[in-house]
Amino acid sequence: QIFLQMALTMMVVAPIMGLGGVAMALHEGAKLSTLLLVALPVMGAFLSVVMVKVIPKFRSMQVKIDRLNEVLREQITRNPANAPVAEEAGRHIARLEQGQTVAKEEINPLLLPLFAPQVQGFLIDAMARDPARLAGETVLPMLIVQGGSDLQVALADGQALAAARPDARLLVLDGVSHTLKRVEGEGLSANYRTYFDTALPLDPRVVDAVAEFMQQGSAAPADRAGMRRTR
Repeated sequence: QIFLQMALTMMVVAPIMGLGGVAMALHEGAKLSTLLLVALPVMGAFLSVVMVKVIPKFRSMQVKIDRLNEVLREQITRNPANAPVAEEAGRHIARLEQGQTVAKEEINPLLLPLFAPQVQGFLIDAMARDPARLAGETVLPMLIVQGGSDLQVALADGQALAAARPDARLLVLDGVSHTLKRVEGEGLSANYRTYFDTALPLDPRVVDAVAEFMQQGSAAPADRAGMRRTR
C-alpha cells in the first residue's frame, strides 16, 4: 500500500522532473540526450510491470482492510452514547489501517479499551484478514452462533461466514446479545446489562448447541455434511 502511494506520487512529480532533466541534458550535449532516450523507455516499462503486479494485490488488501474498518465504525456509531468520541475513533482507525500505531496520550480514556497500545498490533494484523475467506479455507467442523440482538456484529456477518462454509451450522438466537446472554427487557440499557451483569448466565440454547456440536464433531466426515443449518 505504501509502495503504491509512493508510486502514484512519483507519477505526478516525475514528469515535471523529467522535463527539467531533458532540458538540462540537451543543454549539456547530444550524447547525454541519447542516453535519456534509451533509459526513459526502459524505466517506464519497468514501472508499468511493477504497477500491473502491485495494483491487484493492493485492491485485494484494501477490500479486506475496508471490511474490518467498516465493522469497527459500525460498532462505534451504532451506539448513540459513543457520539462524543466517534470522530476521534474514526481517526484512530484510519491510522491503524495505514499500519501506524497511536500513542496512548492521544487516546481518549473512553476509547482505551478498544485502542489500547497492547492491542493495536492485533488490530493492524486483523485488518489484513478476511474472516469469510479464512472460514472458507478451513476444513474443520464449524458452528456459527449469532445473537439476534447483537449490537456489535450484524446478522450479515454471520451469514457471510455461513455462505463461505455451506456445510457449517448457523444458529441465530432471538433475543440474545453479543455476550450470548438473553436480553431481558427493552431498549439499549437492557442489552448493556448483559455486558456488565456477571450474574446473568449464558442463554441455555448456546450451551445446548455447543454440546450438540461437540458430539457431532466426532462424526465421520460424511456425516458432517448433514449438519443442519438453523435460522
